[in-house]
Amino acid sequence: MNDGFEQALIAIRKNVEAALQLSDLDRGLIEHAITAIEERDNRLKTAGIDNHRFLAGNTIAYLKNIRKNDSLRPGFQALVNQTIVLLTSYFSSGISQLFRAAVVAALKGNPSDYLRDLPLKLSVGELSRLGNDLFTELPYFVAETPGISFQDTKSISRTFKDFFEVDVPRDTITNNITAGMAFRHVLVHNGGIVDRSCIKQLDTARPRNIRPVVTQGEELNFTTDEVRALAHAMVDYIERLACALAS
Repeated sequence: MNDGFEQALIAIRKNVEAALQLSDLDRGLIEHAITAIEERDNRLKTAGIDNHRFLAGNTIAYLKNIRKNDSLRPGFQALVNQTIVLLTSYFSSGISQLFRAAVVAALKGNPSDYLRDLPLKLSVGELSRLGNDLFTELPYFVAETPGISFQDTKSISRTFKDFFEVDVPRDTITNNITAGMAFRHVLVHNGGIVDRSCIKQLDTARPRNIRPVVTQGEELNFTTDEVRALAHAMVDYIERLACALAS
């Protein structure tokens, strides 16, 4: 696999991991607080202090109860939901990066007729600025061609088929991402309330294992497990696509 594909994979994995940490921020904070207070408590006990008034046993028990009941989650729910939005942005960025790397690889090898004959609209100034950076800058112009979008799975599939003759399977992985993008639209543009447009988009995303049943008018609130499932689907999708491009 060439360096461009590898860099795209490294980037999406890093970004996804950051998003997953954000989706579990409340639990991470509780764990950090419990660990820090327990360490302080143990130091006091080691120093011979055993008076419960100076120890933090009650506080530790209180924090562990918060952890057990996930009591902070309601206050962090909006942040968890926004992780879905963040993941879809990372995914689109990752696909764009992979596309540009594939353009470079194709131009250096055996480009498809579609790519070779693609008309580009460049001004003289833009063309002159390419200079010796052709393989750095040209992929951006190709990616900006009208009709190319990395915001939905149908467009992504069509684009990679046209440019690189690669077929993207329409399976559970792809359907999970389609659903994630539909959820993202609802969270950003409709206050998290499922509308007819979302239902219509979800009807094409079957089978899937992320929210397989959604009803119109439902308010979306996601769990960390659902966020993690979407994140894994996105990494799997880009890894699979990179392997297909490299073969």
